[in-house]
Amino acid sequence: MSNSTGAPPPLRKFSWPFPKTDTSASGQPSSREVTDPQDYYDALALAEDGFYPIGANGQWHGGIHFGRQTGTLLDQDYGLRCIADGEVIAWKIDDTYPAVAYDTCGAATYSTGFVLVRHRLALPATPAPDGTTDASDEDDDAPTLLFYSLYMHLLDWQGYRQHPDRPRPSFWGDDTYTVAAQANDSERTNRQPNPYLPPDGVGLNLRDATNAYAGFAPRGTRLRLGEEGPVGGYFAVTGIVGDAVLAPGVTQVYAFRGELSPVPTEPDIKDGVVVPETPIPIAAGALVGHLGEYKRYIDVDPMCSSDVRPLAQIDVFTTENIEAFIDASRNLAARLPNTAKTLLVVDRGAQLAVPSGTPSPAQLTAAQGAGGGPVAHCTRVLPIKALTAVTGDDGSRWWPVDVGIAGGGTASGWVRERDHAHVRLASPWEWPGFEIVHVDDTRPDQFYARHAGQQAQVAPDEQSALEQSGAAVDTGPIFRKLYEIIDDSGDRKITADELRRALRKPWLAQALSHLIVEHESEWSGPMGKWDAIDPLIPESRKADWAKEKERIASLLWWDDAKGQHGLPDGDPLVAMNLHAIGFIAAFKQSPIDCLTYRIHHHNGSLERITPANIAPARRTIVRYLYVDAAGTEHDVGEYTFSSASMVGPGNAPAGGTSRLVDLRDLGNYASGSIRYGFHYDTRLTLRPYIADHALASLLGAMLDTGYEDVSCNGFSDHRGHSIGGSSSHRNGVNGDFKYFRADGTTQTQSSLHIDTNPELMDEARQNAFNNALHKYGWHDLRAWRYTINGQSRLLNHTQHLVNHQHHLHLQGYNPTITDRHE
Repeated sequence: MSNSTGAPPPLRKFSWPFPKTDTSASGQPSSREVTDPQDYYDALALAEDGFYPIGANGQWHGGIHFGRQTGTLLDQDYGLRCIADGEVIAWKIDDTYPAVAYDTCGAATYSTGFVLVRHRLALPATPAPDGTTDASDEDDDAPTLLFYSLYMHLLDWQGYRQHPDRPRPSFWGDDTYTVAAQANDSERTNRQPNPYLPPDGVGLNLRDATNAYAGFAPRGTRLRLGEEGPVGGYFAVTGIVGDAVLAPGVTQVYAFRGELSPVPTEPDIKDGVVVPETPIPIAAGALVGHLGEYKRYIDVDPMCSSDVRPLAQIDVFTTENIEAFIDASRNLAARLPNTAKTLLVVDRGAQLAVPSGTPSPAQLTAAQGAGGGPVAHCTRVLPIKALTAVTGDDGSRWWPVDVGIAGGGTASGWVRERDHAHVRLASPWEWPGFEIVHVDDTRPDQFYARHAGQQAQVAPDEQSALEQSGAAVDTGPIFRKLYEIIDDSGDRKITADELRRALRKPWLAQALSHLIVEHESEWSGPMGKWDAIDPLIPESRKADWAKEKERIASLLWWDDAKGQHGLPDGDPLVAMNLHAIGFIAAFKQSPIDCLTYRIHHHNGSLERITPANIAPARRTIVRYLYVDAAGTEHDVGEYTFSSASMVGPGNAPAGGTSRLVDLRDLGNYASGSIRYGFHYDTRLTLRPYIADHALASLLGAMLDTGYEDVSCNGFSDHRGHSIGGSSSHRNGVNGDFKYFRADGTTQTQSSLHIDTNPELMDEARQNAFNNALHKYGWHDLRAWRYTINGQSRLLNHTQHLVNHQHHLHLQGYNPTITDRHE
């Protein structure tokens, strides 16, 4: 466990590394967020190799592989996403892939690129005896677990050069931008003279923290931007390449990012491990890189295809005392309210009820009493929200489940939440189903001997020697556990095909993914453990094996990172390893822990969920979930809100409290086809605050339409007041938006005037956006009556209002909201 100084803040969110590819609808496949971890296990069952905890080559393997085969079920085209909030502490990118120059076949290219992220998992706040949250449990002494996610074999720099539009990780460095054609600041356009603007200069005004002129950057200048400054939309300039003019003595200038063109970021260091002096924050779901390449010996054999072999590997491990953390976690779980028990646990030995007729409560109770139902052979853990319950007169719930039975078969039946042996409800913090396999000191040469001996492709005398050398593997803790889980045939052989079959069975896949295995990392030395295989290699392959060892040595990054940012400094690295998907699945389904809005696409309604116990640190957080047309739930984000007294006309006190969110904090969202792009234009207004429920409606409208050039002119100020000459922008529910431009430049240009240039408006998109706004609660939209081809027109759901030729006004907000407390 850890509570060390300098550790990252506790993570708030987990993310799957990829969405899935959905082919259920007609037409082109679409991208959907994963809601069932079995989607991942089915994909991993297609992989050529790289299984956990034993690879197809019979060696210990602490991660999981994603490649061409998994890409048939997962949408891997947009890159790997960080699995949880954390900090990047090391990375490497190859300039171009190195290659293994085998003696007996072609060269095998492969990636040594990686990203290492550290995370901190903290226990939730402990409920006090009166049911409130005990804030004392949120101090620095609360048990936490530092763990690491590793993304290995990532795309080389050549891959980015060949595809300049490919998204790039943000931790490579501050974003770089060019002052391009959309930057039009000049003597003619400036409202006030800029003393630093050269004669006939055209470009971008640079400003100080008070938004006063502090310099000028002509077109063609390249700017590197850091964090957003005190004035929304303006970002700190951290580097300048070009002929910018700065005010004498100025130490910091800011540039308006909306008028700059992004330049793809390039990493400063290639072919070497980068350990930043200060860890770089990264959010769950943020890009860490793209699949690289990893060819094996068989992939460059003349008899095999020479195609590119895309690959990436994800490992999750901790060097801390995970047993102590799990013990503390289970102690906490015993004190959590019943609402935190979101998992149904069917333990080994549970007998299912199989009714003879319709599964009514009476039939189910009778079937349970009669006995004779199938008995679970493996523990099964299921999220309650994924099951449909039948509720009895006494309020107890029955659920239908599928379990694995002895012999490897499948059985279906029903279990009850209480008074059912080996069946219980649990919190994720109980870590139900997880098992720890302690240090396995089996050596690579022993793994190799066992695997080679089972192939039966050597002479009888060599076969006997291999079997003898590999015998210790069978009695080691890893294989003992694997035999217990999946070796139903009793032949004491764990092959790649057996692992694939196990992954296709949900209970076996879950059991494998819940193993926490203590073992030496494959990314640390010494190389002597691989040299021990030398005597076992046939003479005809010794030269190629020597080359393979050179590849193994080039993949060892531990010496460059150990002893830094909390990593131990010993060698080799011995860690507790977790299956990435099993770990994510266990905690991604955690209960709602703050004010949350669930936004429903199918009817435009909002569900406002208020948990019974909210930790102090979460009491000013609001979270947004969007349920799309296919029923997939998207975690759109969470934001800090402030409370303000509600006001009436003239900003007079009106009673009540509004929760206001700063629109300048609102980021973009993209998950396959579900996306939006938002921009708040600080040049036009200082009304950046929107009510929490109005933001839910706005998110729904933006995600329904999927437009990436939404530009807002404001709602209310930080007090919920209407300012700037308008009287209706009160309490954060009435707002203004620019009209959509047909050329997609809505965010980067000033407001479009549809009285003089209506043909520049994207009428179809504007009407679709109006429809969505109306669907989510704004029933009175105000705009300008415009004329196209001699025909007078009004946009959908609007009435004409003077002075609204340059923006759409939203009012009449009356959404459909259902309140739920849990």
